[in-house]
Amino acid sequence: MPITLKESFDAAGQQTTWGSPDAPRTPLTEHSAVAERLIAADGIILGKTNVSVMLSDWDGNNPVYGQTLNPWNVDRVSGGSSAGAAAALSAGLSFLDVGSDLGGSIRQPAANCGIYGHKPTAGIVSQRGHVPSIAPPFMRAVMAEIDSLTELPRAGPMTRSADDLVTALNVIGGPDGAASKALSYQVPPARHRGLKDFRVGFAMAHPAGPLDTGSADVLDSLIQSLDGKVASLKQGWPDGVDPRRQRDLRHYFRATISTMMSMPDVIAEREAVGFEDGPSWETGSYDGAFNQGFADRRAAYVRMETERLALRAAWQRYFSEFDVFLMPVQTKTARVPGGLTTEDALETHLWAAAATLTGLPATAAPAGIAADGLPVGLQILGPYYEDATPIWFANALADAGIGGYQRPPF
Repeated sequence: MPITLKESFDAAGQQTTWGSPDAPRTPLTEHSAVAERLIAADGIILGKTNVSVMLSDWDGNNPVYGQTLNPWNVDRVSGGSSAGAAAALSAGLSFLDVGSDLGGSIRQPAANCGIYGHKPTAGIVSQRGHVPSIAPPFMRAVMAEIDSLTELPRAGPMTRSADDLVTALNVIGGPDGAASKALSYQVPPARHRGLKDFRVGFAMAHPAGPLDTGSADVLDSLIQSLDGKVASLKQGWPDGVDPRRQRDLRHYFRATISTMMSMPDVIAEREAVGFEDGPSWETGSYDGAFNQGFADRRAAYVRMETERLALRAAWQRYFSEFDVFLMPVQTKTARVPGGLTTEDALETHLWAAAATLTGLPATAAPAGIAADGLPVGLQILGPYYEDATPIWFANALADAGIGGYQRPPF
């Protein structure tokens, strides 16, 4: 199968820059775990797809390769950081790509370009060979063991059809290194295949993450179309889940990754202002949460980790009564280049944080086309380790004529 691969994954014979002009351009000699498994399954890597600089924003622009455009409207971004992956799939240039997701970097570009993307359950897909060459040697050495250090970053498949996500996950998923000597992996069967059997919960609005009118109209219409077609349909967040708190905890743990990577510019910036002199992170300030994550001692980190596990447990209790939970991927359709504000990012992270923070599987699926002619994405959360359940719900939606991939009008 002809496939592409996000530029940040190592592939022998090709360079990996993460969009940074400071990265060496020497072709690599080893594959990432993802590339290794795709090739072993007879995948033919046609090339790599573009990214944001150091995978750090949603514009898909960098000084090495330039700006990735959206096939639906070339005046809009395709998203990021898996920008080229979403654009290539949407335009029909590839059948499969693998992206990575820390704050929606699979789900958000998938929504912008009208394709499917899946952020897997934490720990399923190895990230060996997915680390910037300019990172400190320590970070490169421990990246293969990242699952034991943090559960925020994930690697997962992006496709034009939902069922292809399961096929891809069975190829790229599974233990790596020493764990592969004792453990094996296969995507567990979905709880249901038919739309009528799914017990569905949803939340499509929140004051801390308001949607634009076009996105809200498409998603509200989708929810209305489910009435009478699913086993049950109930609005409301799970008991014990505060969406704002999820978002702020996600920012807190994001800071610990930067600490581990010893990013000199970020650390110097925080030291210059004083770690503990910034605004309280509990106010919802991104900088406040980031500063606190840098400043806190081990005991505080353990308290935050305990709270994160409690949130995961709350979601798992919820999934004993429901099969999937539906929410937006982001607050707006694809933006113009440079159009993302700090407020926009904070609002969109409200919707991305639940799956990122808890490690739950989340599938982004095309929900329909907004009044501005751009795709709108639906985010489908599922139970921990039951990745096929949200994926097959997405497939059932398409089978019922609700959403689904459409070719861009070019």
